[in-house]
Amino acid sequence: MKSTLFLRSVLSPLCVSGVLAGAIATLFVNTAVAQNADANAAKKIAPASKKVPPTPSCTAPVVWSLALAPLTLKGAAVPTQEPASDCEFHQWSWESFVWATSIDTTTNAPRFLGLPTPKDILTAGFVPGQNNAASLSLELGTRVHNKSSKQIVEKAGAIVEADGNVLIDQNGYPVYASVHMNTAYFNTAKNNMIFTGQYVANNNAPNDQFPQGAIVFKATWRRIDGTPPAHSYVIKAKVPVLQLTNGSVVPVPGQTKEVTVALVGLHVVGRPKGHPEFLWATFEQNNNAPMVPDGSFSTQCPTPAGKCVDIDPNGHTFYQGGTPFAQTNIATSNTPATVAFDVTTQKFSPVTQVVQANRTGGENSPNGVQNILTLNTAGQAFMAQQANAQAVFQNYRLIGTVWLAPGSYSRATPNWWNLGSTNPVGSVNLANSTAETFQQVPQANQPGSNCFACHNPTAFGGTQGTLNAQGSFTSLGSPTQGQSGLPARLIGISHVIAAQAAAAVPNSVPANVAPSCVNVNAGPIISNVQAQTTCPATCASATPVGKWNGQWTTQANMQSVCQCCQ
Repeated sequence: MKSTLFLRSVLSPLCVSGVLAGAIATLFVNTAVAQNADANAAKKIAPASKKVPPTPSCTAPVVWSLALAPLTLKGAAVPTQEPASDCEFHQWSWESFVWATSIDTTTNAPRFLGLPTPKDILTAGFVPGQNNAASLSLELGTRVHNKSSKQIVEKAGAIVEADGNVLIDQNGYPVYASVHMNTAYFNTAKNNMIFTGQYVANNNAPNDQFPQGAIVFKATWRRIDGTPPAHSYVIKAKVPVLQLTNGSVVPVPGQTKEVTVALVGLHVVGRPKGHPEFLWATFEQNNNAPMVPDGSFSTQCPTPAGKCVDIDPNGHTFYQGGTPFAQTNIATSNTPATVAFDVTTQKFSPVTQVVQANRTGGENSPNGVQNILTLNTAGQAFMAQQANAQAVFQNYRLIGTVWLAPGSYSRATPNWWNLGSTNPVGSVNLANSTAETFQQVPQANQPGSNCFACHNPTAFGGTQGTLNAQGSFTSLGSPTQGQSGLPARLIGISHVIAAQAAAAVPNSVPANVAPSCVNVNAGPIISNVQAQTTCPATCASATPVGKWNGQWTTQANMQSVCQCCQ
């Protein structure tokens, strides 16, 4: 892969906004092509059929609402058909994923990587479709955000998730993110940015929504040491050099290093007909973490309800086999700091053990879980048939899709500014284990856990103002910490509009100086349960005496070692 990916920030949980340009026809096969579509590609699409297309089905063999093959052609438009059933909503997600991952023959990279980013919104003179470089440059996690010094440099990406936590890979590096949006999404976001004052100035706009066809993608990436994984999409990217300053890890302005990264997650968020709130979908690489059946995740078994799952003997990319679920998805943004950072190796410790708590996002529609599983089988089979680099995406699966009832996301809805996580349909507890790692299960006093918990009309609204009947703050006052006190707006569902504003998530995490650690031979260890007993004793008897940091490993034809730190 010659292209270099320029990774952007994860500005919000699972949902990322972007504009789906145009609409693609159904199996009438008179498929539309986007503006400036390649004429030769269009000729490859079959002529119009006079037959009525069959009703989309989520039973095998799957009948797709849109034929998948035309979506891979250059110039194909993103899907914008209005879904009517649970099956069709999840089909839209897979169809959009196929569109996003189709390979651009110019850059030899997935289509979504050639779309504009938040950095482009902040670049003077940038015009979507005219300034896109022939070769990609992906830069991850370099955003500097220092409120105290009023230094806000929104370059690209973040090392933290939307809730301020950092996901630490098994190799000690943070997981990064990037955001990519189509022209329709880009233009609407740019005209309503917070830092330019247009978010407030346009508060009473008659059409306070993104247009049909807008779409956005948020990708998560892990840094690779050694041989790249065989079943993930891999590309070169620039990542920031990090430093530990005043108790927090932050990027060093202007300093990056080119490394290899692998795609581990992708949010697909778009506005088809009838759904201005967007459909929020997320995909993960198959081996990210244990996939627990919806509603059975527990940190301690047995539960009063009986069945539960609290351990997996198998290893995964972000999970060491045998780790009790009580030790997974542990927050890292605590104060005082509970993680350490080594400036020499650029690594954090301890690593984050991850579990996907709801493998289909808490899908609660009739036959909803089976719909997702059936579509994953069919979608992955289609990807496997691709003759180019898109075939690697057969190793990614849809976790789920969440949306609101048709017509509800409107200022005509009573109490519209309170639309949020209690109003969803579909995968009502949707989260990506690499982007919403620490927010997968509703906490005490929280009504739900899904995209709409953070992506809603009051996303940037403080609590000190008085909300009037139109959803505007008549008296902003002084917003509480972490809130901007801005008016409630339907367009606030997008967090891209917070770029270069104080409302953006600070790109830092509390950390201590990493202790000095060494690997100590511990004989054969066959499970994490055994390690819980063997490693503390091994480290206590080591010279010099150390404390086990929770890490151990076993290599082929070798004994196990425990990592002991002073």
